[in-house]
Amino acid sequence: MRVSTQKAARLTGIGQATLQRWVKTRKLKAPKLTRVGGVAVRLWSERDVARIRRHKERFYGQGKGRRTDLHGK
Repeated sequence: MRVSTQKAARLTGIGQATLQRWVKTRKLKAPKLTRVGGVAVRLWSERDVARIRRHKERFYGQGKGRRTDLHGK
């Protein structure tokens, strides 16, 4: 199974922009670009999707994160 970046992001529960940012900042190694119908796309394997999940579990949402105390309670 090979899926697009959008589908890989959806399968792992993150946004496409987040996945693209992780690739751009080299936090995650992306598969090579492949031409499909004249368009260059990244096709993520099941192993790649598993790597995204592991990265998400390890790093996503750590640090300051979002503010949860919105009402000063």
